[in-house]
Amino acid sequence: MTRVAERPKPFLIPEYCKGCGRCISSCTKDCITMGTEINPETGLVPVVLDLTQCNGCGLCYSACPEPYGLRPQGEEAAFELLDPATVLGPRPFDAPVPEPRPDTMVPLPEREPLIVKGTYAVAVAPCLLAAATSSVTRSPRRPRALS
Repeated sequence: MTRVAERPKPFLIPEYCKGCGRCISSCTKDCITMGTEINPETGLVPVVLDLTQCNGCGLCYSACPEPYGLRPQGEEAAFELLDPATVLGPRPFDAPVPEPRPDTMVPLPEREPLIVKGTYAVAVAPCLLAAATSSVTRSPRRPRALS
């Protein structure tokens, strides 16, 4: 009698899950949900696996952008993560020191209102709407009359 081998189900290494949710949208059985607890090692919220309905299709493996996030069961010991300092040696240079940001605001020069018509207006309107509804305070302007 022919026996079908069961496909490996996923396991998660929470330290490598950034909670992007790509695996959630790729799972056809809804076995993956967004987590509710913050991982104390990373400060991120990893996904939660419920493998009762999982058929081992593997779509979540390919959807996960992290190479060690979601892996098939059985590959737990197939890799060992090493400290880069022990493999590559000390860093050849230190991290750059961030430059301080000034506390002053530079005023922009006054400009005429932008008038866009036709197809370009459809493309530019969402950008202008997002800029108008941002938290930046703006001076009120009157719209220019079209001739």
